[in-house]
Amino acid sequence: MSRDFINAAEFLNVVRALASRGGSVSISLLFSIWRESTFDIVRIAENLGIVERVGDRLRLGPEGVKMLAAHRCHAISAKTHKSRLVLHTSFGPTLADATPSYLMSVAEKLTLACGGDVFETYRNLTSVVERVKASARGLEKWIL
Repeated sequence: MSRDFINAAEFLNVVRALASRGGSVSISLLFSIWRESTFDIVRIAENLGIVERVGDRLRLGPEGVKMLAAHRCHAISAKTHKSRLVLHTSFGPTLADATPSYLMSVAEKLTLACGGDVFETYRNLTSVVERVKASARGLEKWIL
């Protein structure tokens, strides 16, 4: 059954899935999410330039990159949970280490997915983490 109408939010979900996995994802992974709608979504997204097919994988196309840029990619917040640092980005929450190398890796991935300057994203990340560390209670200040 072919669908001619696809909700635009589904395209944004495809773009987020690609960006969160380094810009490339297998079609089988998307199939596990959307089942029979996957091929219709991918076909229309290819026609619109949102994704490009490379073998059995998809990568972001020029329009997909524009969608990410328009979708507040660099909104970053953080909190502590059970003495662990949790970063909240537009791609969802993730457990993180407060080490410079780990934060630089996160900044590089966000910049790859969203565009922009790696060092500016890194500065934003470190300032958010420092605010969380300063407001942490008890031993969390020294554990993080």
